[in-house]
Amino acid sequence: MKVKAVFFDRDNTLTKKNPETQENLKAKIEEITKKPYVMDNDKMFAIFDLIKQKGFNCKTYNNEVEFYKEYYKQLLRGEGLTDESEIEKYGAQLFDLVWLKDRMLHDDVLKVLKTLKEKGVKVGVISDTTPSLQKTLEALDVGEYIDSYTNSTEAGVMKPNPAIYILALLKLKLDPKECIYVDDYDVEALGAEKLGFKAFRINRKNLDHKPFDIYSLSEVLDFIEKEENEGLSK
Repeated sequence: MKVKAVFFDRDNTLTKKNPETQENLKAKIEEITKKPYVMDNDKMFAIFDLIKQKGFNCKTYNNEVEFYKEYYKQLLRGEGLTDESEIEKYGAQLFDLVWLKDRMLHDDVLKVLKTLKEKGVKVGVISDTTPSLQKTLEALDVGEYIDSYTNSTEAGVMKPNPAIYILALLKLKLDPKECIYVDDYDVEALGAEKLGFKAFRINRKNLDHKPFDIYSLSEVLDFIEKEENEGLSK
């Protein structure tokens, strides 16, 4: 197998949450509201629903920016602020504090991306997310190593639906049998494998071991090197 491209998931594969950004956000909200701040999924999705009811969406990058600007204003309303001029001012500050700053790379990512580029292996990202996908990774200074981005909003489906993987392949004009796919979610890795990708699950959380698990992205490089050596020996 001559590997021509490696496709990665983003969250928990290439990136993780930036705790410093989360701490700064919490501190800023508490400074504004003068009370303790706690966010959970129920509260977050309730805010999302309110914003969607107002007609906001994330269909394009600009739509997404406006969506999240409204999100922080709605958050402040929920925390008790009533003065709309203050909500506007502080909402903008919260947005600027977090936007494109809430992720960081896992330690093994940069070396792997650099090595793939040196080898002439293309890199794609396939993620169940919104149009800011490319911007989030460019903000982490790895845009020069990534050749294509495919998000579920663009594809109209989420992994493991075959259509999202096929769209990513079409962008690079490649066959799945020439490609590797890496995801932290086994169902999504298996979705790629069913199409013909060589698939791995990156097991960063010490989950129950599966035969296609790897524990560092550097193992992708080991696999490629092994395939190259076996090709030379034939």
